Amino acid sequence: MKAVQIRDRICDLVSAIRPLDDTERQDIDFVLKWIQSGVEIFRTGKPATPPMHLVSYFLVFSPEQFKVLLVDHKKAELWLPPGGHVEPGEDPKETVLREAKEELGVEAEFLFEEPLFVTVTKTVGNVAQHTDVSLWYVLKWNPVEPMTYDKDEFNQIRWFEINEIPFERSDPHLRRFIEKMICQFRSHTNWKAYESSASSYAAKVESLHPYKEADRFLSMIPPNGKIIDIGCGSGRDAKVFSEKGYAVTGIDFSSKMIEVALEKAPHADFHVMDMRSLSFNSLFDGAWANASLLHLSKNEFLHALEKIFQSLKPNGLFFIKLKKGISEGLELDVRYNNLEKFYSYHDEQELREFLLAVGFTILDLFVTENESSYQTHPYIHAFCRKKCLNEKDDQTMKENYGG
Repeated sequence: MKAVQIRDRICDLVSAIRPLDDTERQDIDFVLKWIQSGVEIFRTGKPATPPMHLVSYFLVFSPEQFKVLLVDHKKAELWLPPGGHVEPGEDPKETVLREAKEELGVEAEFLFEEPLFVTVTKTVGNVAQHTDVSLWYVLKWNPVEPMTYDKDEFNQIRWFEINEIPFERSDPHLRRFIEKMICQFRSHTNWKAYESSASSYAAKVESLHPYKEADRFLSMIPPNGKIIDIGCGSGRDAKVFSEKGYAVTGIDFSSKMIEVALEKAPHADFHVMDMRSLSFNSLFDGAWANASLLHLSKNEFLHALEKIFQSLKPNGLFFIKLKKGISEGLELDVRYNNLEKFYSYHDEQELREFLLAVGFTILDLFVTENESSYQTHPYIHAFCRKKCLNEKDDQTMKENYGG
């Protein structure tokens, strides 16, 4: 690959990474400027020329046992993910393929095809001091399968439970990466579940449109206003809204769900999009999140609410429905032949605190008990404004709907 092409390729990889936090957001900005500056980004001479260069890390993860593999690195004197320097002109993914064979004797099987994380780190240990610009990948492997390792580089390799990882003797960013990987793995698990059950899901929920809440929602936004349906699924709710003259945009991370939605609601606009990364050029009068944000971990929830808040016009309306409870984790959904899904539960006070932290004005927050055999838990509902039109808005809501 030509020099310009590989720089463009790496820029695209870094630009596509959704930052975990402000630290990673700053690292992404720094790395993009570094690549685009034209300086040498590959290691061209040992031990550390130039003093800042590109590295590919790869964490080996067992989804079945929820363990990660780390190597006891001789020179760094740390427990680290395997990896190595990206050779001049090499695609960082090719680096992972090469290093997996050299260091562990395995053919790399990617859990996620593209890098999940980027860091900028000064090295420590018995190595020439330099700065690694690291792209972090995730491979999957079953610990029962045989694996060898390069004894010239590593003292040993070991599988760790997540709560056993020696973070104090590892890369300073490993804890953040593990957090991000687990969130992404949960999201990937949900994606697989919905991709494989789109038609079944559409049939099961077809008759469960929440007419009462939907009528309240529509009565509080301008006629023919713009609505974003977040986690639109099969398009059931978007169909109702669009048939009443509203301009509806639906998003879902499952392309199979979007295919069903396009057939069900031809007058709505649909996009395959992760709800954690809302991105539109225009703002909406209302945001509808009907039992969708319950698939986000509590660490991701606040960020998603901030994105929704930013997507609304001033005085924009937000409706959210979640399962009531206190836990979060992977569960088997008996309604869909025990497909594994991640759920996060909230109580009233917790949801109230999240909404207020983002800046929403809460107009109404209430709980409903199970209303159908499909419903597995009580639901918490909330109607919120980005900003009240006037001080009477909250009172009007309560007078009209008994909130």
